[in-house]
Amino acid sequence: MRLILLLLLTGSVAVGGLVVEGGGGKAARVVCYFSNWAAYRPSAGRYTVGDIPEGRCTHLVYAFIGVSNVTWAPLILDPELDKDGGNFRNFTGLKQGRPGLKTTVAVGGWGEGGRKYSQLVSLKERRDAFIAGVVLLIREYGFDGLDLDWVSRDPNSNLTNFPVVLI
Repeated sequence: MRLILLLLLTGSVAVGGLVVEGGGGKAARVVCYFSNWAAYRPSAGRYTVGDIPEGRCTHLVYAFIGVSNVTWAPLILDPELDKDGGNFRNFTGLKQGRPGLKTTVAVGGWGEGGRKYSQLVSLKERRDAFIAGVVLLIREYGFDGLDLDWVSRDPNSNLTNFPVVLI
């Protein structure tokens, strides 16, 4: 599938004619990830922000940005596409005419690994730099939040300090 759908069933919502029901009387969330690198696929496999269909997702996640292991601030991995090419602004601009749509940006992912994130959370100064940078990036581009996608293959990852970043 071009757009990965993750359904968080907390209520019910119509998705392309399909009604997803949950409990508690709350509307369901349909969270869709958009992979920015799909813009580089050839021919029919190419998928851009403009290809994201209306009305199927309640939340869109832009994947991925990284973290600088020098400044510990968020690192735009593809500045030509995301920043200069307007992908971030086009993505958050999808909220226009789509009431209730939320957009977030994902940091991390498989390609970033886990070691850098363990180093990030190990020192307060690094956490502070990361958090300040995330707030600036979210405000600058109009995202509604952050998806922290810390993927660790290392059993010795510093998961103890992981919750500190979230607070």
